[in-house]
Amino acid sequence: MSEHNKSEQARINGAKSKGPTSKTGKRWSAQNSFKTGLYAKSIEAFPKDLQDHYNQIHDAYREDYRPSDSIEDDLLAQMAFNRTRYFHYLRLLGEHLNEGETLERALGQLERSYIRTLNALESRRRQNPQLGKPDNLIIEWIAPRTGEPRRPEPNDLAPRTEGTNPPTPTKQTTESRQVRRRREREERKRRDKTAA
Repeated sequence: MSEHNKSEQARINGAKSKGPTSKTGKRWSAQNSFKTGLYAKSIEAFPKDLQDHYNQIHDAYREDYRPSDSIEDDLLAQMAFNRTRYFHYLRLLGEHLNEGETLERALGQLERSYIRTLNALESRRRQNPQLGKPDNLIIEWIAPRTGEPRRPEPNDLAPRTEGTNPPTPTKQTTESRQVRRRREREERKRRDKTAA
C-alpha cells in the first residue's frame, strides 16, 4: 500500500470514529493534550494527585466553614479548585520558566478569583447570620468509670441563675487624649450656645 493510500485510509477511518463514548474513555481522551491545565474548567481534567489534593482542601474548607446550604458548598468548591490550581501553577512556574509571564498572570487571576469567592461567602454569612451557625449542639459527657455517655436531662439544659452573683464591673479604663479633647470641645460648644 502506498503512502498516499495509507493516509487516505486513515482519514476515512478517522471520519467514521465518533470518539470515546464511556465516561472513563472521555476522561482518558481529555488527558491526551494535558500539559499545564492552564485553561481547565473542572478538576477532572487534572491528574489524580491533583484531584486528591483538591479533595483534601475541599474537605478542610467544609470542616472549617460548615456550609449551611448548596450555595455555600459551591463557593467552597470554587475556593478549593482555585487553591489547587494555584499550588499547581506555582510548581509549574519553577519548571517552565519560559512560560513564566503567562503563569504569573494566571496566578494573579486565581488569587483575585479566590479573594472574590471568599468575600462572597463572607458577605453572604454577614447578610444571613443564621446560615453560619450550627443547629442546637448537645454536649455529651462520658462517665470515666463506665465509659457510657451521660445524657443531660431536659431541666439540665436550662440555664441556672439562682444563687449567682451579678457580674462585677471591671476597672474603668481612662479615655484617650483624643476622646477627652473631643468631649471637652463639645461641652464648650454647648456652654457657648446656652450662654448666647
